[in-house]
Amino acid sequence: PPVAPPPAPAERAPAARATTAEYGLHVMVVDDNAINREVAVAMLEDLGCSVVLAEEGRAAVAHAQHDRFDVIFMDCQMPGMDGFAATEAIRADEQQHGAAPTTIVALTANVMARDRDRCVAAGMDSFLAKPFRSSQLEAVLEPVAARRSAATAPMVPRAALEPEPTEEPTEEPTDSFEPEPTDTFEPEPTEEPTASPTPKPTTKPT
Repeated sequence: PPVAPPPAPAERAPAARATTAEYGLHVMVVDDNAINREVAVAMLEDLGCSVVLAEEGRAAVAHAQHDRFDVIFMDCQMPGMDGFAATEAIRADEQQHGAAPTTIVALTANVMARDRDRCVAAGMDSFLAKPFRSSQLEAVLEPVAARRSAATAPMVPRAALEPEPTEEPTEEPTDSFEPEPTDTFEPEPTEEPTASPTPKPTTKPT
């Protein structure tokens, strides 16, 4: 008997491409390693961010004085002015000019507790251990983007939030029914019969 041909392999549906958030933030990457800068730029641009690069701390401070960033990714160990000194200089300039503090994230290969404490003491907000992934960048960028969206949301006038007073329906006056006065029946007074006086008996003289 003829042999049936083998069934054709089932076609696989194309894998759905993961959607990437578009944060639209303005960030700076400070790192003395060119490869690290390129990797960070590629990840951040995929997340819809505009990126400014600095190779060392002094250049980062100069950029921060003339530009406003949503996030600064700061390498801690750099020749010349390191990330700790650069962060302290940026914080001092913000305080002098009364500017809101920029989110500064430390980029470091050291994850020891004493290194975290040093980052906090310098004025950094958080840190990423190198090498980092795109999902870790998203975890840093998402709350910053949410705060910026809330700050730029249009204010709704308070009067628009208060409900308009509703007028209660007024009842139209209705003609009240008053009964017409009726003639009251009063009985005529009746004369009571008067008793006729009884004659006194007369006595005859004897």
